[in-house]
Amino acid sequence: MSRPARSKTGRKRVRPGGVDTAINPSRTILIVGNRRRAIAVEHALSQLAIATSRLPDLDALGTAPNALAIVLVAPLKMGRSLADSIRRVRHNFEHGDQLPVFAVVGDRPLDRQVRRLYQVGATAVFEWPREGLLLPRLVAEALAIELVRGRTGKPDGALARSLRARLRLLPWDVSSVDLQAGHGTVYVSGKIPSLWHKVELEQFIANTPGVQDVRTDDLWVTPSGLSDHHIAGAVRAVLRSTSSIDDATLSVAVRSGYVVLAGSVADRRELDRILGVLVHVSGVRGIENATIVSQKQQQSDRTTVRRVRARLAAAFPDLHITASVFGTNVVLSGQVPRLSLKWEIDRLVRQDISVSHVINKLAVRS
Repeated sequence: MSRPARSKTGRKRVRPGGVDTAINPSRTILIVGNRRRAIAVEHALSQLAIATSRLPDLDALGTAPNALAIVLVAPLKMGRSLADSIRRVRHNFEHGDQLPVFAVVGDRPLDRQVRRLYQVGATAVFEWPREGLLLPRLVAEALAIELVRGRTGKPDGALARSLRARLRLLPWDVSSVDLQAGHGTVYVSGKIPSLWHKVELEQFIANTPGVQDVRTDDLWVTPSGLSDHHIAGAVRAVLRSTSSIDDATLSVAVRSGYVVLAGSVADRRELDRILGVLVHVSGVRGIENATIVSQKQQQSDRTTVRRVRARLAAAFPDLHITASVFGTNVVLSGQVPRLSLKWEIDRLVRQDISVSHVINKLAVRS
């Protein structure tokens, strides 16, 4: 078994879940607050191989000379707020301005409450029990940053540092991603391997306490190397394989990996299903949604496409022609044996009272 590495100062380096943190064995993480929740937090932190100690209230801290960090667990005794307690640690204890102070709050705290905690000096804010399984790694990551860089005096800086620690917990590489925070809004830039990764990253950041908005305009999905024709075919195949989606009322165009979706859908849930499916298609770098959400419009489109397809089947039973309808536009695709037949099909479709424009993609077989 290999021995733990030692720093130049002789301090052991503990590796909790693959994170190196320089720690003096005599120093302790102090946990203060609600007894029942504090016991659960202490149990979660026990896997870090760092000494922990539960205290009944802030008065028991003394000068906290051996504190490596303080975890404040809501609710605190005597009705003291977390914000007041963090402020007290920062101003009343020796080296309190440099001491990492973590706040553990209940599920779904208000954004303004979390932002207030960062404003008064919280190193990171965690939701309990939702982030219970992540808490040890998050604390270890945040401590590693804190020991090297010290405490920022700005709430957005603290939020950004907390987020960078969280990003390293993701199971995929985020080394090319950078983020900044301003007034609770997180701005993400860099490169990401797929649209699915981008969506997951946005959701991951949005679930972080204190984040009020996420902007990813400068986060780019790297090109896959697949042609637009290949991607468009894959998108259409996925839409056809999803029974709840009617691809006869949807138009798909792809430009440099970006999908332009037009047509009509019955309701928002159907549109969400479509967008949720498309983010998983290989090569898709982004989606521009130009669809109309209208059950009446979709019903009208379906009626028109059934009528057009019936006319084509009756007039040209030996040809395989595909017709899709988007509002008053009809898109024709397939193959015909001669050019005059292509024109004849075009004229037939234009006779329909609901059709104002025909996009004729019929190919003439050579």
